[in-house]
Amino acid sequence: MLDTSEEKIRFEEIYLKYRSIMYHVADGVLHNGQDAEDAVHNAFLRIIKRFSRFQETPVKDLVPQVIVIARNEAVSLQRKRKDTAPLEGWDSFAETAESVSDYHTLVESFTRLPQAYRAALEMKLLGYSDGEIAARLG
Repeated sequence: MLDTSEEKIRFEEIYLKYRSIMYHVADGVLHNGQDAEDAVHNAFLRIIKRFSRFQETPVKDLVPQVIVIARNEAVSLQRKRKDTAPLEGWDSFAETAESVSDYHTLVESFTRLPQAYRAALEMKLLGYSDGEIAARLG
């Protein structure tokens, strides 16, 4: 939890800087404003629970982590509501690693992955174990 005033100030900075983008990411998954707000709320609760992981990284460099957390919370909420996660679209992702020539092309390719595969890959890149990923994504 947030015990010191410095931690509370840092959390407020993170909240103010990233709440809009986190909402946008969650709404992109859920297509429902109220559900997106719930997912962002859950994401911030998760950040608070693991706040020590966010203390060493400058606030401006946290965007990948907060986006993954928001997306994962949205997917989790979607699964709770629908009991399944959509996996369609995997066949359309056919670009090979050799053709990825720069960062922007890689990011674009990454965003075309089906949501469930993208979430698993993002969690792996952030250091989650296979067991944590499996538990989180089902």
